[in-house]
Amino acid sequence: MQNIYGPCPCGSGKKLKFCCHQKLAAIDPASLLKQAASFRVHECWIMEDWEDGGLAPILVVRQQPNFKYQFGLYLVDYYCLGVKSTICDVNVAYGKIEEIQSRTPYAWLEFDYQDARGLILGSIEYARGLGFAPDVGWENSKHLVEANTPFDNKFTFGMDGKPLFINGPDDDVASIMKTLQGKDIGYTIGGQEIMF
Repeated sequence: MQNIYGPCPCGSGKKLKFCCHQKLAAIDPASLLKQAASFRVHECWIMEDWEDGGLAPILVVRQQPNFKYQFGLYLVDYYCLGVKSTICDVNVAYGKIEEIQSRTPYAWLEFDYQDARGLILGSIEYARGLGFAPDVGWENSKHLVEANTPFDNKFTFGMDGKPLFINGPDDDVASIMKTLQGKDIGYTIGGQEIMF
């Protein structure tokens, strides 16, 4: 149970009851999501050994002034497709964040928020250059990573300077290959790499 007489997490120095409490109670979830950038980043996580396989699941968590949380979960294909899938939610208890982490088949490591932004936004930029748009869920989850502000693009995308498409179970291989036609790429099927 939240302590409305405790300090407001917005950092004003006032008690929650006399600061953001009423404002947050009246906000609908869509509006709350659009305000994500105004809430502090509580933590940021990435899959252990993410640099080894071309995919980087990333979890960004922000704390709202009502002591609840909002999160964005991103599956980033930094070899080719950008953000393959993403979901987000607002006004959740921290237990939901822990449940998400426990239900995934990999270990999580804490990750710098600005690095997470760079990896997410840089992969989207790279994928767009190849003709791929981010997952439809991006329209909502983009607010958690401040998609409209500059980012440090310090990561390298593709493998050895070339896009490498590794097909997953939900990929439309024919459509992806059509988009990549004529580009100098690497392609993997069943672990065997074929260069075009």
